Amino acid sequence: MIRSLVLFVHITGVLMMFAGLALEGFGGESAGAATSRLSSLGVVLTVIAGFYLGARFGVLGHVWMRASYGAIVVMMAAGSLARRSDVLRRISLRVRGTFGLAVVFLMIAKPDTVMSMVVLAVALGVSTLVTLPIGLVFFSQQEEAR
Repeated sequence: MIRSLVLFVHITGVLMMFAGLALEGFGGESAGAATSRLSSLGVVLTVIAGFYLGARFGVLGHVWMRASYGAIVVMMAAGSLARRSDVLRRISLRVRGTFGLAVVFLMIAKPDTVMSMVVLAVALGVSTLVTLPIGLVFFSQQEEAR
């Protein structure tokens, strides 16, 4: 029963983080403080529950977990750039969203070393492509059309 409860908290935390990213991306300036609180709480729930589950099932040192740690560090670094300018905020959102999805894939698939590195490389490639000037222009035009 405790495993199910902790897994529920872990997944709820992940959903809160993605909801925070969505609010940050689409909510405009008015969602600022609420977005930060939602994302922060999501991170705390996800990490605490994730470490508990990882320790309980002995997977904290597995390659896919190490790859996830790396992706989380990239997401944290990208998040720190979000406050510097509007362009960096948009880049940060795309990087955090892409690497967040990579972590979700790693948690589900639990791949070996090579595949874990491929997942991170694909996340890096996709986030790079969507943050190139052409990607920024395309997505900015999409936002202005709304």
